[in-house]
Amino acid sequence: MDMEIISCFVAFSAAIFFLSKLLFGAKSKHSNKKSLPPSPPTIPILGHLHLLKPPFHRTLHALAQRHGPIFSLRLGCQLAVVVSAPCAAEECFTRNDVVFSNRPKFLVGHHLGYNNSILLWSPYGPHWRNLRRVATITALSQKQINLMGPARRVEVRNMIRDLFRSSESGTGNVNLNEAFARLTRNLVMRSVNGRPWETTIMTSPSQLMTVCDFVPVLRWVGYKGIEKEMMKLKKERDAVVQSLIDEYRESRAIRRTGGVHADDAEKKTMMDELLDLQEAEPEYYTDDTLKGLILVMVLAGSDTSARTLEWAMSLLLNHPEVLEKAKTEIDTHIDKGRIVEDSDIPRLTYISCIINETLRLFPPAPLLVPHYSSQDCTIGGYHVPKGTLLLVNAWAIHRDPVIWDEPTKFKPERFEQEKLEGFSFKYFPFGMGRRACPGTNFALRNVTLVLATLLQCFDWEVAEPVDLNEQAGAIIMPKEKPLHAICHPRPSMMDTLSQI
Repeated sequence: MDMEIISCFVAFSAAIFFLSKLLFGAKSKHSNKKSLPPSPPTIPILGHLHLLKPPFHRTLHALAQRHGPIFSLRLGCQLAVVVSAPCAAEECFTRNDVVFSNRPKFLVGHHLGYNNSILLWSPYGPHWRNLRRVATITALSQKQINLMGPARRVEVRNMIRDLFRSSESGTGNVNLNEAFARLTRNLVMRSVNGRPWETTIMTSPSQLMTVCDFVPVLRWVGYKGIEKEMMKLKKERDAVVQSLIDEYRESRAIRRTGGVHADDAEKKTMMDELLDLQEAEPEYYTDDTLKGLILVMVLAGSDTSARTLEWAMSLLLNHPEVLEKAKTEIDTHIDKGRIVEDSDIPRLTYISCIINETLRLFPPAPLLVPHYSSQDCTIGGYHVPKGTLLLVNAWAIHRDPVIWDEPTKFKPERFEQEKLEGFSFKYFPFGMGRRACPGTNFALRNVTLVLATLLQCFDWEVAEPVDLNEQAGAIIMPKEKPLHAICHPRPSMMDTLSQI
């Protein structure tokens, strides 16, 4: 979060602060301040904004080391509580789950979330529940995930075909960052409209929260063009998704004119389901509602999977003994020359352990998407007022030495089936409670199949250990340096790969 606040506001802000203390100081003494979670010293107006340096999950972890696993921050005009312990997280998402089921109203939700009406930013209530139901029915249910099997098979084989050709041409040096991004976008778009990604790449905002959310006066002066840039991005993304809807609607009308209807549930895409809903209830299912659902699916569904695959391969390349163990499992359960299928996944338990351990060390969102309290409550005995921002540091909880043995080490074995009990509130890479990610199973199915196929079909190497530093300031935690690796077809798979 950029802290280069224009100096001309500071003196004015300080004067207002001290005046307010004189006028309202007596009232503050009798407030709930003493029962709030502990907090570092503040400065006028900015509160603790000056302390927030990227990467934010590491900064908040350092503050938790000094102030405890539950502490509070004053982010400009907004009170925030930061949770970095599993017991506190459990309290937030069990006893206080409904209280924290709301989202804050940030600029990103206003401009890029269609005025906070999309699944990610919508307030908790009937509209949000309906959006979640629709997303599940149209794309994310177990039935829909299974129906996507043939499309998943095509895209994964397209990827390994390209890798094989690259290796045969004498290079074999692969930019896995780009390869995974392309693959996961295609997988998601196959679910949305039945075709691979064929349009402009949509970008995501670099931050969910900006300084303008906490110091509103900065919006008036167009600070650093933050809001202007969001409006520009909104216009670009809106045009891309609107064109997808218009094109699909037109092709669907042509098919219907020719007597072809997508009445067979197995042939329906997410877009078919959404357009059916729109035809039944056009006033509710507007194009903006459809665009919001598609955007969440495309951006969240592709970015998180691509990042997870890149981190998993990075960890495996730095731990060849784990990589070899994974190959042995695949070779044991899959017939020689047959490429891994969806139906093989339940038997590849060690691959699942690798993915779980990757998500522990590098969760897609190291800080969960912010929650917002709808009424007063308590966490760990501390008072949390209505209107408080809740930040849960999943990255810190996933690496807590009190609850994890050797927390910084890559040890997939810790997730073996007999050891899974009791993980619920110390391991939550896809969030917790009512607002947990509804696409968890969709993402895990894609990631597991892709990773298993890459390990089955190719031997991998790098010239030097992979740098595991993360990029600062991003929402979804990417590697600082994109992963490049060299692939060689495994002898046992040469004939199969040459025929794809």
